[in-house]
Amino acid sequence: MDWHLIVAVISASLCFGSVIPYVRDILYGTTRPNAVTWFLWLFIQAIAIAAQIHAGASWSLVMVIADGVTIGIVFVLSVIGYGYTSYDRTDLFCGLVGVLAIVLWVVTGNALVALVLSVVADGCAAFPTLRKAYKDPWSENPTGWAFTTVAALLAIISTTRFDTANLLFPAYLAVVNGLTFALAFVGRKTHPKP
Repeated sequence: MDWHLIVAVISASLCFGSVIPYVRDILYGTTRPNAVTWFLWLFIQAIAIAAQIHAGASWSLVMVIADGVTIGIVFVLSVIGYGYTSYDRTDLFCGLVGVLAIVLWVVTGNALVALVLSVVADGCAAFPTLRKAYKDPWSENPTGWAFTTVAALLAIISTTRFDTANLLFPAYLAVVNGLTFALAFVGRKTHPKP
């Protein structure tokens, strides 16, 4: 059996496992996801998946798809009463960048343009969560973010094509999820539990 496939399956499994503590916290009411932000993440993830497939995907795509499924689960929970639906200029900007990614992809035929813009849009969408993890570390569960960070790192290892199309989004996910984990984990050590 191909070791790249084994690493990709482990990566996806960790990604699926990452949503368990987050969903538990949502159901207990200690975490309330913003439906608009999670919709944007789902939209951006779909663009990244499609662009990566179009550019010639490798096993690193397995984790990106698994992450898309977990984002979809949180989004559904956020719209059925466990989240809230406020949005701000950052959310609007991310949506516009996501639409721009699709338009530029169609116009240029270059999937890499869509991937780069997806990373930019996702980074904008992640900023409120990073800010929240910094200011209120008890509002984020570090375990889920740690699982996704490790899953993204394994996705990078699982690839058989070492090009920007296969490495950009998993590398970005490793950085942004790792930063969210670090902010929540360290913040919990320095901020008293509310």
